[in-house]
Amino acid sequence: MYACSNGDENAQRKKGRGKSTSTGAHKINKRSSSSALLKTVRELETYIKMAKEETELMLNEETKSLANALESAAHAERELKKDLAQRKRALANLQDALLEVLEDCVVSFLG
Repeated sequence: MYACSNGDENAQRKKGRGKSTSTGAHKINKRSSSSALLKTVRELETYIKMAKEETELMLNEETKSLANALESAAHAERELKKDLAQRKRALANLQDALLEVLEDCVVSFLG
């Protein structure tokens, strides 16, 4: 009760040549999806490269900014140390002057 013999199956296959079959379409879809995937990978690589370069530029700018801030802080520290030393000298001079006045007072009082 078979409708086709082996020869009829071959004829049916030959008739189907040139027409799109599901496996042929699958191969085409596979190629186009591989091509799309490759394109996507290249786009991602480009995006990653650009992001990396942008990040490096930002880091360089931040590093320069931090270096400048550190330099400014160091300069301010030096200025504060100079001011502190100057105030210490002024305080020492004031103490010496007060001691002289005190000595003069003591000498006058006792004297």
